[in-house]
Amino acid sequence: MVQIKSYNYLRAIWRNNDHLTYGGNGYGGGLGATADSSNYMLSGQAYGNGWNETASGNMPDDRRFISSSGPFYLPAHGKASLDFAYVFTRNESGPNGSSTSIATNLHDVMRVKHWFETDSFPCAMKVGITETNQETNLLTLYPVPANESVTIQSSTYWNHAHLELYDVLGNKIYSFDYPANQLKYSISTENLSKGLYFIKLFNETNSIIKKLVIHDYR
Repeated sequence: MVQIKSYNYLRAIWRNNDHLTYGGNGYGGGLGATADSSNYMLSGQAYGNGWNETASGNMPDDRRFISSSGPFYLPAHGKASLDFAYVFTRNESGPNGSSTSIATNLHDVMRVKHWFETDSFPCAMKVGITETNQETNLLTLYPVPANESVTIQSSTYWNHAHLELYDVLGNKIYSFDYPANQLKYSISTENLSKGLYFIKLFNETNSIIKKLVIHDYR
């Protein structure tokens, strides 16, 4: 019985076999409650919509969880190796906001993802949105905030590089091969909604993530 309950929690099903619902306390009550089924405890933007644990009847406490991956098919005597990374981030200067904690966490997740992709893990390194002097000098963006376009200014040429643009929730907006023979390159932002974005420029040896703020003056 304990095993099936744990399995159901992984499927967003409560102990009474009701499915998890979006908003409120997760089963139809509390602030912002809906009857919409959800597979995630928080499947949206937490900040700015009035949602918080206390108002929804969930007293803040030690939070533990179960995670899973799969399904997988393994032949006889087969095996699979999985790596998981749980990234916790706190922005002490502004812990509750889409441009602070969420943005900082997304930045950290992208850096950890790059470590896995390149199989290169720094030791005893403090991860955060604060850029090192090397990163600041290597790549700059202007104007900040941007409106119709943003210019990427690099202090060195990037060979075999790729550029990706993400929104604050980690959705990839677009990506393309970065030109290798230019120290200055402009990209259009006129079709982007105002808000916070991240530009990731990387190749086999370097990876830099820069914040991009879009304002709409039109």
